[in-house]
Amino acid sequence: MKILEVFLEGKTADPLLCEDAWIVTEHFAAVIDGATAKSALVIDGMATGKFIAEQIKAAVESVENPDLDSEAFVRLIESHLYEQYKARGLLGEMQKDPNKIPAASMAAYSRYRRQIWLFGDCQAFAGKRYTNFKPVDRLISMVRKYYIEYALLNGKTEADFLDEDGGRSAIQPLLHMQQAFLNSEMDSPFSYSTISGFGYKMEDAKVIPVPAGVQEVVLASDGYPELFPDLAATERYLKEALAEDPLCYKKIISTKGIENGRISFDDRCYLKIGID
Repeated sequence: MKILEVFLEGKTADPLLCEDAWIVTEHFAAVIDGATAKSALVIDGMATGKFIAEQIKAAVESVENPDLDSEAFVRLIESHLYEQYKARGLLGEMQKDPNKIPAASMAAYSRYRRQIWLFGDCQAFAGKRYTNFKPVDRLISMVRKYYIEYALLNGKTEADFLDEDGGRSAIQPLLHMQQAFLNSEMDSPFSYSTISGFGYKMEDAKVIPVPAGVQEVVLASDGYPELFPDLAATERYLKEALAEDPLCYKKIISTKGIENGRISFDDRCYLKIGID
């Protein structure tokens, strides 16, 4: 595998706060998206999203068996994460409060199996775009949109929200509530899985065989509202969308927008590789 293009940038100007990561080894490539923390827990001086992204990166780098299937691959990562929490004495605290459990999504490519694996809401491009977005995110994004539009009808301005995102504050209870659906056995459109160290439901993963003749694969986090086969077009779409809709409630429709001088609405990572 050959790295053709790669780009990583956080939603703020501080790269140490970026919770996305990427890794390319001889047998695997991955883009990792650490979820925004839903608690004040700090692990090794990092927010939970940053911590889990770095730990998953280390776990992927340590994989020696090239022919792992998607389930064996994610189980290895889950085991690594669980042991990291155990070593730091965090298991009891996390089991008592699910909001303290780090979570991440990942788009991975297996060279041996010539497959793309989407665990959570990352995305990929291999001849066409592949996504794995979860309905609960759409629901909460729409609630934020509803709140912002209601406020605008009642005298608020978009500039008010760029100073302080009241829409984000309004959906905080829902962001906490969604944790109850994480790895839930309930037959609900709002149930979902993330890589956390506490079990991943494989029925929520997508396994995508790369079509014959495709020689390039793009892996990306959901910090890109649209994904194209080259970085320039992907970045251009994002910048145009943010210029038109910095609050991210019209064109992008997200759980957060740009406020307080942020660079974008979310961290983002783009990785394009040439495959055998």
